[in-house]
Amino acid sequence: MLIISNGTIASESKEEQSHVYLGGQVGVSHFLGACSSNAIECKNYVTGGGLYGGYQFNSWFALEGSWHDYGSPKTFYGVGDGYYSNATGVDLSVKLSLPVTDNLDLYAKGGAAYNYLSVSGNDNVHLGMFESDSSIDDIWEIGAEYALAPNWSLRFGTSIIDGIGNAKTGKSDLYFTSLGLTYKFKAKPEPELKPETIVKLVPEATYYPEQVTLHFEFGESRFVVESKQWHSWNELALSVKQGQGKVSITGYTDAKGTDSANDIESLRRATYAADMLIKAGVDEERILINSKGSADPLVNEDLMRNESALNRRVVIQFNRRVGS
Repeated sequence: MLIISNGTIASESKEEQSHVYLGGQVGVSHFLGACSSNAIECKNYVTGGGLYGGYQFNSWFALEGSWHDYGSPKTFYGVGDGYYSNATGVDLSVKLSLPVTDNLDLYAKGGAAYNYLSVSGNDNVHLGMFESDSSIDDIWEIGAEYALAPNWSLRFGTSIIDGIGNAKTGKSDLYFTSLGLTYKFKAKPEPELKPETIVKLVPEATYYPEQVTLHFEFGESRFVVESKQWHSWNELALSVKQGQGKVSITGYTDAKGTDSANDIESLRRATYAADMLIKAGVDEERILINSKGSADPLVNEDLMRNESALNRRVVIQFNRRVGS
C-alpha cells in the first residue's frame, strides 16, 4: 500500500515587497479653455511626456514624484504669428492601489504640483509678447497598472490640474492622458518550495491458509484449542476476524453412538464454535458450517480405543493474515 503525504510550502511570496521604481510616459495633453471663442485656430490637444519615480511601501501605498512637459498648445486669431504656450510641472503625490487580479491594479493619486506656464507670440497689437506664470496646484490622477513581468509593468492613466496659468497667460484646465512603462528595483523572488511528495512503501498484508482443531470431551461442548500459534480462544477468534475470505467449520465425533446421533452431535459442535466466532466479531456471512459425524477419523478406534477423544473435534479452516 502506498501512503502519500504533502510537505509544507515554506516560501513567502515576495511580490509585495517594498521597492523603488522609475518610469517614463508619453501621452496627450488637453488644455481645456485655452482658446477664446474668436480663435481661428486652436491647437489645445498636444503631445506631452514625463518621468516619474517613487517608493512602494507595500501592495497598496506608495509615495511618487514626477516631472512633466505637457507640450506646447497654439492659438491663432488671424493676424500675426499667433500664440505659443509651453507648460511643465513637478509634483509629489500619494499613490493608492487596489489589486483587481494577480497582474492588474487600479490606482489613484493625489498631491501638489509646481507648474510653470509660458506664453509667447505677436499680433497687430502685441508684438513680441511674452508672459509666464508659476503656481502650486492640486493634481489628481486615476488609472490602471498591468504587470508584464516581476520587474516591469505598464501604466495607463489620466491626471487633472484644475486651473493652470493666470489672466495674462490664459488659464485652462489641464488633462494629461498617458501610457507609461515602469521598472521596479525589486530583489529576485525566492524560489517557491513546491509541495513535497513523500511516498512510503508499506508492506502489503499477505494471507496463508490455516487450520485449527478444537477437541471436545465426550458429550460436551467445552473444547481445547490444539495449536502452538494461539494461547487462548480470544487470540484465535481475533486472527479469524482479521483473516480473509470464507471460514470453514467442520464438526466430527468419535464412533460411539449411531450415525444419525453422531451427525447431530458434530453439527451441534460446529454450530457452537461458529456462534462463538460470531460473538467475537467474525462476519456471519463468511462462515460455512459442515457436519461429518464419525467420518474421516484421525485414529482407528478399533485399534486405539483409548484415543477416541482425538476424533471428537471441530476443524476451523481460514486464511490467516500475516504482516501489515
